[in-house]
Amino acid sequence: MQYNQATEFSLVVSDADNDTVQIDFGDDLNGAQISVIDAQALLFSYTPPANSITSQSYTLTASDSKDTTEFTLNITVVDSTPATISNVTPQSNNDPVLVDSPVSITFSDIMLTSTLAVNSSSGACTGSVQVSADDFTTCLALNIESLSGTTIDTSTYFHTVNVSASFNEDTQYIVRVTADLTNFDDTAIETQTATSFTTSSQDIKITEVSSVQFSNDLPWIEIYNGTGAAVDLQSYSLKSRSINMVNSSTSAQTTFSLPNKELENGEYLILQSKFGDDFLVNASVNNPKIALVGNASDEIRPYWYINGFVELLNSAGTQTIDFVKFGNSVQEPVTPSQWQGGNAEQIISEQGGSLKRELNATDTNQSTDWSYSVFNTPAGPNNINCTIDDDEDGIPDCAEQQGTTFAGLPLYEWGARTAQKDIFIEVIIWTAVM
Repeated sequence: MQYNQATEFSLVVSDADNDTVQIDFGDDLNGAQISVIDAQALLFSYTPPANSITSQSYTLTASDSKDTTEFTLNITVVDSTPATISNVTPQSNNDPVLVDSPVSITFSDIMLTSTLAVNSSSGACTGSVQVSADDFTTCLALNIESLSGTTIDTSTYFHTVNVSASFNEDTQYIVRVTADLTNFDDTAIETQTATSFTTSSQDIKITEVSSVQFSNDLPWIEIYNGTGAAVDLQSYSLKSRSINMVNSSTSAQTTFSLPNKELENGEYLILQSKFGDDFLVNASVNNPKIALVGNASDEIRPYWYINGFVELLNSAGTQTIDFVKFGNSVQEPVTPSQWQGGNAEQIISEQGGSLKRELNATDTNQSTDWSYSVFNTPAGPNNINCTIDDDEDGIPDCAEQQGTTFAGLPLYEWGARTAQKDIFIEVIIWTAVM
């Protein structure tokens, strides 16, 4: 019978007098269950003990109330169906995980320990469980931390394996199992990706810098928390060029403190020049996607043009957390190692564009980490790789295709299509507390 599956069986019993024959399976079935499907036809269903692979023998009794005979029912468990992965951590999602996170894989079957093998050193991909950062051109060295299963002794069989590796920060990894891994019946699992995940950064990062067209624009930078834990913005400060909104004078550099606001792990947030009245400023406090920045009664605000820089610092302004400079800026970061080589390209003087950090790329502190995007995606991942918006609805044509997103939003699933103007309205209901 198949592993963990109920099986129907029938008995053939003859009685010389054609008397009704009763079958007694006994009381001790070792955790198995036998139920009657058709008593007259002697058709039954056998459900094995959960996760049992042990052969079982049962003594059955057949009786016509006069004569009784015993016979043996032998059960052998096989499993010709490839195992599946029933649980895995880290799971494939957008939230970064700590670099010391273990990888845990649980299988639907009892697996043969002798077929579990991993790379003992980094290099060519071998073994039945593999982890790679370059699409399996090479694989990491893995340590098997523990095995667990239905029995304490996992030297022969296991259900769950936990492995660890020396992961780099801010790196995407893929975990796969191969057909070298088999279950107890020597049926190979299908080679498949078990999960993919991105490790956390050492600290939060600048991910997008908006374009500026006019002096009264409200520029913003986008930051991303990939640290593996929530952070308080009050622990940081922002340095950039600035503008005095009263007389339009500019300054080469100004440091702005950031508000007391929590940024959750795996989330984006906009640091935007302050604007509006007290109502809008207060409303931003409750908005997890935006924090307003400005000094001296809000008259001094972050500002840049086609050339400039933005620098994320600790609250004391003594250490660079992240930095980017673009165009012909000659600004250097407080921590010199945070920028190396030439500048990122100019930001085009137009509304709606941005300088964006390449997604899923290791932070090298160089201009190659950055590229110009005709479309910005505030408070969401910028994966836009096209420049066309033929229907002029503000949504790039490549984000109106099946399977795409715009700032992380599935606009195609919500009805967006090319060659038609799409309008999406967000309704926010404010409740006044009296």
